[in-house]
Amino acid sequence: MEFVTAADSDPPHFVGISVAAVLVALVVLLIIAAFGRNRKRIFTRLAIGIGCMVGLYLIVRGVAEFFIIDYHDPASYRDDWGGPSLLGVFAVHTGPGLVALLVAGYAIRRRLTDRAVSR
Repeated sequence: MEFVTAADSDPPHFVGISVAAVLVALVVLLIIAAFGRNRKRIFTRLAIGIGCMVGLYLIVRGVAEFFIIDYHDPASYRDDWGGPSLLGVFAVHTGPGLVALLVAGYAIRRRLTDRAVSR
């Protein structure tokens, strides 16, 4: 009797389908924005939404890198971007997430202080 494990089966195409769905939604929103009256507002919200999704991806990827790497086996990260040193790999993989986190914190702080001043 043979057992089929998850490694033997085809990988799920969830990520590809999700990216395709987001791209279709973006195209639909761009078409709506092109013919709508509030183009500037729609484009601004669309840009903020895309920026938030990219920033969230970079932050999650940066945090996940700490758990993915095998610290005791340099061969596991030697060929990664930033390799062969562990510091270089962390700089390349977690650096953009750190920048995204700082930008998000600044944007949230600025928005909160603008609301407090306008009251």
